[in-house]
Amino acid sequence: MAQLDLAKGSVEEQIIVYAAMKLSPEDISERIGGALTPARVRLRVKELLQEGDWLEDAEAEKALLTIALRQIGDIQQIAGSKDLEAAKVLLTYLKDVLDRLEKRQSKLTTNLNTYNQNVGRQLGHVVDLALTYMKGALRESVDAEKWDELVLEAMTLAWTEIERHQELEA
Repeated sequence: MAQLDLAKGSVEEQIIVYAAMKLSPEDISERIGGALTPARVRLRVKELLQEGDWLEDAEAEKALLTIALRQIGDIQQIAGSKDLEAAKVLLTYLKDVLDRLEKRQSKLTTNLNTYNQNVGRQLGHVVDLALTYMKGALRESVDAEKWDELVLEAMTLAWTEIERHQELEA
């Protein structure tokens, strides 16, 4: 039966796989033959997974995707060698990785939706405060009926802009 090496490839790929497996920097350093000190492993994991301004869940998602893609390649190689037992083990492992990825994506989507709702509520509150202030400051200059008409126009314009932005993202 073929050896199942979950962390093969470059040192960087191995670091990502071992980090996704929740190994300590000390254990990772040992498994990569001391190529990096535990302190350097800790820094390198962050460097590899943070490219840009990633959320922590997105970092873990990237690690899981790296593992999943490597396992797909391994399954293809094993399928060519007709080692069905090894392929079954890899497929089971890959299914577990993809299930974890799906759970993380679902959690991230929920968190982003909650965040967007909170930002929307706060923005609405701030706009309401600003309009209330302006109405009070201009009460002598602008007729109340005209003010309400202008606020309605402004809100319609804002809603149209939000819809346009959402259509561009879709």
